[in-house]
Amino acid sequence: MSQEPERRKVEAGAKILATIFVCLLPLSLLAQSGRKTQNPQKPTENKADLRIETREVRLPIRAYNNVGKSITDLAPKDVVIIEDGTARQTTSVKLEPANILLVLDLSNEIGTFKNGESDRTNIYSDDKGYEKGEWGDMIPRKSTAILPQPAAREFAYNFVNTLAETDRLAIIQYSDKVQLLQDWTNDHKQAREALASKFRIGIKSTFHDALALAAKKMNECESGRRVVVLLSDGFDSASKTTRNKSLDALMKSEASIFVVSWTELLRSEIIKTMQWYGAHEKQDNRNYKRQGELRAFLHQLDGKETELKSLAELTGGEFYLPTRFRIFLQQPADILRDIGSQYTLTYLTEREFVDTSFRSVQVIAARSGMTVKARQRRYSSD
Repeated sequence: MSQEPERRKVEAGAKILATIFVCLLPLSLLAQSGRKTQNPQKPTENKADLRIETREVRLPIRAYNNVGKSITDLAPKDVVIIEDGTARQTTSVKLEPANILLVLDLSNEIGTFKNGESDRTNIYSDDKGYEKGEWGDMIPRKSTAILPQPAAREFAYNFVNTLAETDRLAIIQYSDKVQLLQDWTNDHKQAREALASKFRIGIKSTFHDALALAAKKMNECESGRRVVVLLSDGFDSASKTTRNKSLDALMKSEASIFVVSWTELLRSEIIKTMQWYGAHEKQDNRNYKRQGELRAFLHQLDGKETELKSLAELTGGEFYLPTRFRIFLQQPADILRDIGSQYTLTYLTEREFVDTSFRSVQVIAARSGMTVKARQRRYSSD
């Protein structure tokens, strides 16, 4: 019996120690976690750059089968999107109306070669409109003009007449200055009337200013596809906007650019003119000077042609190089057929919260026998 009080004292002491331990345990844990927060890392100034968001991107795309015909039943599963080396999820593929901006180059610095075929001899031996003359040169059978009006205006008329009713149209012309010949409209009659009354041919070229205005007009389009049809030789002599600034603005507009190049038509007409000068004109200082100007222009044509072709390919458009004026005037039907076969594809992307760079985009056909054409770059903060 004498040990009972002693045992109770031991038990009471153990309970007190246990209580103290339980009370101290949260303080110990708090102290341990506190060691991690006593000297917190300072947030970096560029923390916003690391924030990621998911969003949907629109991308124009055309698809063709193994014989070159447009595919009319394209589905999301038929393509794979690779953006900056990372696969992206395709969410939809659909056909929708287009906003088409027609840009007309009406400059004539080197001469009036863009107005239509010349009547110079030694022209086209396979053309039924020509016959071999007394000295072996090819001469026109008829004395009337080959084209009833400037080639660029007839091209524009053919374009408007072929345009789908659901597509909107605007027209820019450029030479000595850039002019909005027709603002956005679904009224094709109004566009034809504008071509009849406002069409103006000039001398100088404001090509880069025209591209800058085209970018501005494209950014006005809140829905539908964005398409620029550019009729140009790529030369510039009088713009206030720099080349880099205008091209950058046009790329950011996310428009597909379908280029009709003047270059081969100009090349053919200039060569004929030089041949004529050599055979029929007096070889004086004036003639030599003109021959030198034409040779210098010819030398630059190849580079301009390459630049225009690259612009079309980079934006998922098409490049057209008519070799004869009669082919040139038929080109609108081909262009509008290609534009009409263009889909709008959407896919999910991830980008940093602050990101204003261009991103590379690759569209891979996942359907047997199919080829695709799409933009190769997109602006990440569009």
